[in-house]
Amino acid sequence: PFIDLRPAREEEYSLVYLMYPELRNIQAERHPPEYWNRLLDKVAADVSQWNDDAWKDYTKLTLAARSAQRYLEAKRGLIEAGRSPEEVAAMPVAQVVLLYTLQVYDEARDEVSKWLELPYWEAAPGFGKFQAVALAAREKEIVPLFSVLASSTGALALAAARNERSFALLRTVEALRLYAAGHDGQPPKALADIVAVPVPSDPVTGKSFIYRTEEDKVVLEAPLLPGMEQRAFGARYEIKFVR
Repeated sequence: PFIDLRPAREEEYSLVYLMYPELRNIQAERHPPEYWNRLLDKVAADVSQWNDDAWKDYTKLTLAARSAQRYLEAKRGLIEAGRSPEEVAAMPVAQVVLLYTLQVYDEARDEVSKWLELPYWEAAPGFGKFQAVALAAREKEIVPLFSVLASSTGALALAAARNERSFALLRTVEALRLYAAGHDGQPPKALADIVAVPVPSDPVTGKSFIYRTEEDKVVLEAPLLPGMEQRAFGARYEIKFVR
């Protein structure tokens, strides 16, 4: 792609571990309860400063309430992930909360980011489920890391695909011109008639662009996606060939 968003997205998803190196080896570390309390308070306090209206009032009292509500669920989540009940029972509450929060974050991050490896038209169904993944994570997480950091994956992927669509449309226009140059100024009846050069598919849909002839011109269109504005996401070329 002309602009590959994956490295930026991967770095953003790693932001938690870049900001808090203490979390990188948290799975195997042992510390007194005071350490875990300080670390949890620090992470939660910073989250309340990040730009997300839903969590702007996330206070120490909110953290305490959510920790109490989700503690048993957090313990079950850690045990289901492979820890022994005895190990989890011996952990301070703040450690359980942190481990479970990171577990929810990593699982939701992987569920969404795996689609970034695919062309947009293949990944679109997965991005369509993003809201469900985000809501599920929001219900589970005690400190809202995923809710705050991962809100725009699908939109960014569409922006990149739209950029690639512009290039593909221009390549198709040039292919039409090349065909006409070799056929006495006449455009092809169908895009499939062009064999001298590859004619790209629409990176957004994975299908051929819409193409038809109309009297003295041809029309090349990129279809509008449901719920999108024509000005931002659709495209239409009307081309006249002059000998």
